[in-house]
Amino acid sequence: MEPTKVTNLQIEAFKVELEKINAKYSRWFTPRISKLTGEMDKVNDYCRSYLTASGEMQLHIKDGLPIEITKDCRLAFNAVFS
Repeated sequence: MEPTKVTNLQIEAFKVELEKINAKYSRWFTPRISKLTGEMDKVNDYCRSYLTASGEMQLHIKDGLPIEITKDCRLAFNAVFS
């Protein structure tokens, strides 16, 4: 069975969901500074999505993100891409 093609609409919808997570947990992100950019940390610094060689969307969440934020990221990913 062929994987379902990921659309730009889905990718944009996931970005919107991540922005909602940024806003919801801003108290956690605000005091943290990204070592790469020197700016305030965002959920995108911990939660990344990418296409596999087979065309499936995958989610990777770095260690160090609180459990409740990790859970919200997974729920948002599954809601958009499942």
